[in-house]
Amino acid sequence: MEPKLYEAATNGEIEPFNGIAKDNLRSIVTHNNKHTVLHVNIARQSLKNKEGESVSTKFVEQILEICPSLLIQANAKGDSPLHAAAKCGRPAVVKVLIEFAKKQPTAMKCCAKTVWQMLGLTNEEENTALHEAVQCGNLDAVKILMEAGPNFPYSANVNGETPLYMAAARGSKKMVAEILEKCSSVAHDGPNGKTALHAAVNSYAADVVEKLLAKKRHLTKERDDYGWTPLHHSAYLGLKDITELLLKFDGSSALILDKDRKMTPLLMAASQGHESLAGTIIARCPECYDLVDNRGWNVLHFLMLQFIS
Repeated sequence: MEPKLYEAATNGEIEPFNGIAKDNLRSIVTHNNKHTVLHVNIARQSLKNKEGESVSTKFVEQILEICPSLLIQANAKGDSPLHAAAKCGRPAVVKVLIEFAKKQPTAMKCCAKTVWQMLGLTNEEENTALHEAVQCGNLDAVKILMEAGPNFPYSANVNGETPLYMAAARGSKKMVAEILEKCSSVAHDGPNGKTALHAAVNSYAADVVEKLLAKKRHLTKERDDYGWTPLHHSAYLGLKDITELLLKFDGSSALILDKDRKMTPLLMAASQGHESLAGTIIARCPECYDLVDNRGWNVLHFLMLQFIS
């Protein structure tokens, strides 16, 4: 990309691009990252936005009118302009891109002839624009993307993370609520067999746990690759409020054993010296008091071990 064109894209100046043919405009990219002029504008203008300067979406609208196919042209990392806008915290640009796709679906040739398909474009990390928006904590962009594609079947990225899992891992009640409210059958998967509920527990986010339980109560019994339910994690960490929430929604989850040591959540709590929490679990599920691990140890063995050590 010529320096003068890079500078023009950075500053949002459309004039230098008016005389360039569409096909030529597509080939104008940066040397290493293969950013188009649209990528450059989105990224550079976001820096000005962070510095408190007023930024406009006018260049984005103008350059797309000249070359509509830039809407789906990816850079070297597979990021479309929608990815870039979500990453850079530019919800206004996210909205402009989606609105442009709605108005001119026939202008796009490849695989994104509709907004629905554009939402599903993934980069080299298999992230969609929604993954990127959640990862960056961009709530406004999340709202716009969810509004554009309610019930879109978002899948996991290369790390096994779905957008809902990522939002829960951030401990963001607002993002979790937005995703749950817009999508009735949203995927909740995470890495190593974990779910969004596991992520919320490990983020110490009681409000997110409560929101997830209201919509996906069955997650209380979901086990990760180690056989740990969300209650196992909560008991191990000694999280009283979250443990009480999980037991309130499903007391029977206290009876589930993990894979390796056949530990119940009660035994997890006792093994970590969380005596008060152990009492809370017993009160909610008295039956778990009699369960033992693979060595035949019950809750008293673990509590006694903590006492003498």
